[in-house]
Amino acid sequence: MSVRSRVELLRQIPLFADAADAHLQLLAFAMERIAVPADKHLIRQGERRQTAYIVVKGQARVDFPEDPNGPETVGPGTCIGEIAMLADLPYSFSVIALTDLECLQLTRELFYRVAEEFPDFAEIALDAVTRRIDATCRDLQNVARLFKQARSFSNLP
Repeated sequence: MSVRSRVELLRQIPLFADAADAHLQLLAFAMERIAVPADKHLIRQGERRQTAYIVVKGQARVDFPEDPNGPETVGPGTCIGEIAMLADLPYSFSVIALTDLECLQLTRELFYRVAEEFPDFAEIALDAVTRRIDATCRDLQNVARLFKQARSFSNLP
């Protein structure tokens, strides 16, 4: 996979959508490619690796243990684990390859090296993370409002 095609893949990810090509080229050049065979874990819940993964080829199942909607299937162009990587948190989900999977690894060390060298890149990435957290907070507020509006189960016959 060429650096140019890696840059195009990174550009699809909200975290990097507004970043300059030069910054994405640095990331794209330095990121390592990994292969995960079908039915094997890419990530296990609770692990702490300081790495995000960008799916290049294949399909994976993301299992959030507390999600009532069940697992989610992801494919090329999906970034997995960026918040855990950025915040140095354990992964809150597991990821299993449904097919042979090819991913690019983005380590916390590489991300922060580019961010320290190029503060404008850091600002763009921070804005993207902030927008994502804001959207999550709005979703949670909507759910809380729905719960408050719902009838109490204690009033049911």
